[in-house]
Amino acid sequence: MDVLLKADADTHRQRYDHFFFSAMTLLLLVTFFIGFASSYYLAGMTNAPLPNKTIHIHAVVFTIWILLLVAQVSLAFINRVNLHRRLGIISFVFTLALIVTGLMASVDALKRTIAPGVDELLFMINITMTLGFASFIAAAYKMRNTPAIHKRLILMANIALVFAGLIRWPVDLLYHNIPLAARASYFFLLPIVLYDLWRIRKIHCVTLWSGIILIFVFELRFIIAKTTAWLDFVEWIKLNS
Repeated sequence: MDVLLKADADTHRQRYDHFFFSAMTLLLLVTFFIGFASSYYLAGMTNAPLPNKTIHIHAVVFTIWILLLVAQVSLAFINRVNLHRRLGIISFVFTLALIVTGLMASVDALKRTIAPGVDELLFMINITMTLGFASFIAAAYKMRNTPAIHKRLILMANIALVFAGLIRWPVDLLYHNIPLAARASYFFLLPIVLYDLWRIRKIHCVTLWSGIILIFVFELRFIIAKTTAWLDFVEWIKLNS
């Protein structure tokens, strides 16, 4: 009887996880779609007036990555774990492509000067977004056989990128407001914390430490972006790219 009760409880916990992580994935999908709707998705994608081919390629890779993420979460939701893992191999390839094209797009954006101070900060944010995503994805891949950790790290990886969508939201407070849009991404951590408190009666260690690291690094970049060393580095990139 105790075994049956435990199995039933585990099934319920797994179901709650499926609903929560599916909802978070959809929230991220909607956030990115709203941000890029007018400039890309509703502008015909391949016909969208993007600056050049580098940005087009990055946009395609990013879109495929997000769709693969939704597909994988959906497969886990319907308990098709084997197919979920097979699709993960394809996702890993697009992860590498997203990192490479993300860095290329960051350098490309730097060459299209906006204003002194803004260029250096945006370049810092773009680089840290990409490297933050890469770090969380690498950790998630390593912990792929521990679902509770893996799922949280995947969410953290995408939260690291969410600034790219928020900065383009058609809302006065966020649109091209770099500091506010960057910090608005922290609100995506709140549902995970609340879910942990409800689900396991404490903040999961991955949620806690990943959240602390993300906020610390993302706040630190505002300081580093103003240093002479960073300004000189950005100028060197401009001259040699």
